[in-house]
Amino acid sequence: MRGHRLQNRHTTPQAISGVSNEATARPVIKTIASKQQLLLIAAVMIALAVVIGLIVRTSIKTEKTSPVADVSLAVKPLLEEAKPFIEASNTGKLAGIVAKVQVTKGYDTNQDALYVVVVYYIKTGDPVLARSNLNKLLAVYSGKSGFSKSLGNAKPVTQLESDVIFLETQSKQLQYSSSRGLPLQ
Repeated sequence: MRGHRLQNRHTTPQAISGVSNEATARPVIKTIASKQQLLLIAAVMIALAVVIGLIVRTSIKTEKTSPVADVSLAVKPLLEEAKPFIEASNTGKLAGIVAKVQVTKGYDTNQDALYVVVVYYIKTGDPVLARSNLNKLLAVYSGKSGFSKSLGNAKPVTQLESDVIFLETQSKQLQYSSSRGLPLQ
């Protein structure tokens, strides 16, 4: 019987190869661990791809419905309505249009809307509001595209700047004269 045990002992695969059960278990554990790591890496890559896809999709939607485009659509009929009053000296009618423009969300990012507002304040002789809105206009103005054709013969930005400087100069002279008690000219 004893010989039988010896024979069985030497015929097992581990006994033949000379490797113990503990030694064969380690590569199996390492293989399982490396498979788990691969699955984790794959899951992270898939999650990253999904996030990038959502970001790209959101940015494309944002470009299609940008606030500038929305403002342009909202302001266009007002520009056409303002055109005859910009070219004439009727500030009463232009005041109502400017009020509508100024309640349009994002008007201060639209060069055409700001043009109407600046012209109105130049026409009414308000150097402070003319300058304030001119500065906003200069921040968003694109010389490449220029102003909308809906405005007709829009003045160049340099002419608007000159008009505002003239108003500011007139206002300073008026303040100086009135502070000195000089007659107005």
